[in-house]
Amino acid sequence: MEETTLSKDLILEILSWLPVKSLLRFTSVSEWFQRLISDPTFVKLHLQRASKHSNFLIILKRQDDRLVPQEQNFKFQDLLSELLKWMMFGYDDRSDTYKVMTIISYLHPTCQVQSCNEVKIYTISSNDGWRTMEKFPANTSFVPDYGKYFNGNIIWLTTEESDQSQYTFNDFVVVFFDLRTEIFNKVLLPQNLEGVDANINIPEIMVLDDFVSLVFKDFATNTFVVWQMKNFGNRDSWTLLVNIDVDVLQTEPVPFLKPLCIQDRFLVFYQLTIENQMHVIWYDMREGEVARRRISTEVFSVWVEDYIPSLQSLGA
Repeated sequence: MEETTLSKDLILEILSWLPVKSLLRFTSVSEWFQRLISDPTFVKLHLQRASKHSNFLIILKRQDDRLVPQEQNFKFQDLLSELLKWMMFGYDDRSDTYKVMTIISYLHPTCQVQSCNEVKIYTISSNDGWRTMEKFPANTSFVPDYGKYFNGNIIWLTTEESDQSQYTFNDFVVVFFDLRTEIFNKVLLPQNLEGVDANINIPEIMVLDDFVSLVFKDFATNTFVVWQMKNFGNRDSWTLLVNIDVDVLQTEPVPFLKPLCIQDRFLVFYQLTIENQMHVIWYDMREGEVARRRISTEVFSVWVEDYIPSLQSLGA
């Protein structure tokens, strides 16, 4: 029987779709495998293909789990020197490098209103050090601890002004920082949502099915709403994806319910119940049917982050 030998091009094609852990093991097979998997062209091809799949790191924190670091409380002695810092990390596919970004907000010494901010960026594997960028173009007091990474951009949902006690969706804006051009841009929320009370129906931004998505619970209609920006950066491209009756998703009062991802026609949620149990819920967007599964108990809090496995070396 004749042995069948795969061509090098076919081997490269197969390897480019495999998980990082498998590829790292294959570097020990032969020198040819090691050179191929370490080649910058192959590394970039693998990263492009890995970005087409959803990967999630789910971190569960339990009250009795000593392996998880506890939160630290810091006491500032001098309000004049008090700073709020946000650190973000992302990949610049134009320069083929990683960048770290920080937003530093200085607090006003009397009323603690953030009066100014400073944005700095650091390019890994360069000798340029921290470089100062233009100021953050919106209200930093509403900015979460970190932004979301999307297609070479870091994105946030915040407000234009900081001196209001009541907010509607008109006041919110999506801010995005392009890691390639190192420029800030902004886009407003859907026009259909103008006037919606944002103090009750708290909006959140995330990435679902490779689209920047706006999610919130509408307490007036008891529905869970998801909008998607089909053309990134274009306000007119906001499209309503789903408007789901919350009673369909849950059988008991739930303090914590969030989308996780979209798989085919299923919108997947994760949920933390009042009994500290974590459930995963599959909502069929075509048929309107729901399936759920409990995956953990005695959960104190949950973090879910999407990530892209990569062979890229930070020191490259």
